[in-house]
Amino acid sequence: MLISIKINLPLEEKFNLLIKNRINNSYVNEDGDLINIYSSSEIINKELLEKGIDYKDKAIDDIILELSSKNHPTLRVQNRDYSEELGVLKDYMLELSFYLHDYDYDKMNPILQNVFKNLKQYSDLLRKHRFNF
Repeated sequence: MLISIKINLPLEEKFNLLIKNRINNSYVNEDGDLINIYSSSEIINKELLEKGIDYKDKAIDDIILELSSKNHPTLRVQNRDYSEELGVLKDYMLELSFYLHDYDYDKMNPILQNVFKNLKQYSDLLRKHRFNF
C-alpha cells in the first residue's frame, strides 16, 4: 500500500495494518528458530552476529542505527529477505528500548520518543481489542 494512502486512512484502519504487520513481522532463521519481537535475547544476539552486527558493548541506539544503515533503500532491492529480517531485528530493538525505558516517554531520547508517540496513538485501540504488546 502506498504511504500516501496509509496517511489518509482512519485511525482504526491504520491500527489494523499495524497489527497485521506486527503478526507478519517474523521469519524463521536457518536453525529453525522463529525470530520476532518476542524472541529470546539469546536467539536475537545470535541473529545479530550472523548478520555481521557485533552487539557487545554497544548501546541499543547504536545497534538500531547499524540495522538501519544495513537496511538502506538501495540494498532492499538486492536482497528483500535480508532487508525484511533486518526490519524484524530493528523492531525487536525498539521494543526492547521501550521496555528498558519503562514505556515512559519522558525517559526516552527524542528519536525513540517519536517512534513511541507514533505507536502510542493506538493505545486505546489496543485496550479495546485486548492486545498485549
